Amino acid sequence: MKFFFITAFLSLFLSLFSGCTSNEVQGEGDESGKDINSAMSSIGVAFRQLVEVFFDEAQFRREKNSKLVNKNLLLIKQNFHHVESSLESYPAPFKLSSKVMEEHLDNLIATYNSPKREFSREMFLSLTSICLSCHYLDPAERQLFPSMPRKSFATDYDYAEFNFATRAPDEALKYYHLFLKGTD
Repeated sequence: MKFFFITAFLSLFLSLFSGCTSNEVQGEGDESGKDINSAMSSIGVAFRQLVEVFFDEAQFRREKNSKLVNKNLLLIKQNFHHVESSLESYPAPFKLSSKVMEEHLDNLIATYNSPKREFSREMFLSLTSICLSCHYLDPAERQLFPSMPRKSFATDYDYAEFNFATRAPDEALKYYHLFLKGTD
């Protein structure tokens, strides 16, 4: 179970926080990038809260977390709907990834609220593949989520992975070294 948690956690952070659609792929005069970046930031915050529930079996099984999960899944879905509606001038792969994400989120929400709730944990993990299909198209070289402090992460390794994925390689290297030295 611990291996599952570590693998899933790292996979999630590597893909979810790896970037937002950039201004470089927008159409001429397109101002939607700011809105998309804002929506993606909101999605990142909601995912962070969901990770704490979906990756901890005890938290996942607590009925009191159901409201938090549904609220954040709905927030993510609404923000992806906003993103999709802002992608008119973007290349087709961005639009396709956004549509697939919206459909997957619909299925995830329905499954979470069904008697087969346990399967929704796997569905949550599979979001990373959809995220990667869009985020790796982003040619921008900028840091995302610069306000995420070290104390938001359980270990130096987790923080290093987050910084690597959000395009802060110098900070990532620093925390990889700290992790390897065992100062976590």
